[in-house]
This record gives sequence, C-alpha cells and structure tokens, in this order.
Amino acid sequence: ALSYLTDGADDQIQNVLNSGVAPYLVQHLGQTDVRVLTPAVRAVGNIVTGSEHQTQAALDCGCLSFFPALLQHHKESIKKEAVWTISNITAGTKSQIQAVIDHGSYLSLLML
Repeated sequence: ALSYLTDGADDQIQNVLNSGVAPYLVQHLGQTDVRVLTPAVRAVGNIVTGSEHQTQAALDCGCLSFFPALLQHHKESIKKEAVWTISNITAGTKSQIQAVIDHGSYLSLLML
C-alpha cells in the first residue's frame, strides 16, 4: 500500500515521509520474502523521485547499504527496481551522487 502512496507528486511523498515510516520501509529492503521486498523497493524508489530533500531522507535512513544485494537479487524485477532507484538518486545533488559512489553501489551496476 505504501508503494501506491509514494507514487505521486512531491506533496504526496512528503506526507508519507512526515508519517515517519521511511526508516521502516528502508529496513524492509533487507527482507528475503519478495512479497514484502518488492513493495518496499518500489516505495523507496518512488520516494527518491521526489525533491532533493526527499531523496536525502531516504539516504539518511541508510537505504544505500541494501543496494549491492538488491542489484544481485535472483528476481529480475527486484534488480530493475534497484537500478531505477539508483538512477534517480544519481539525478540528485553532488553529495547524493557521491554517496552512491562511496557505498559502492555503482560497482554492482557494472556487474549486471
């Protein structure tokens, strides 16, 4: 359900962030059950399509630490969502791009 709530304009994304749920969404990026993982990756991916501040909120929750594993997931749809999310983060500020580089997520992209 949160993946639908985050799929919209920045004000809709901000309402989700204001609810305080972002850290819990990010924690679910470590789930092995794809029924939980898939909507979590989509929701975080939707959040980073928002403003630079909304993208930063996802980064501040530690989302990047999950992406090396997500980019190597056995399910192609999870990989696709992860690549899309990284792509949107790298459309952000210089510090957000540097965060992707620092976490080594780009190395996993090169292995795809």
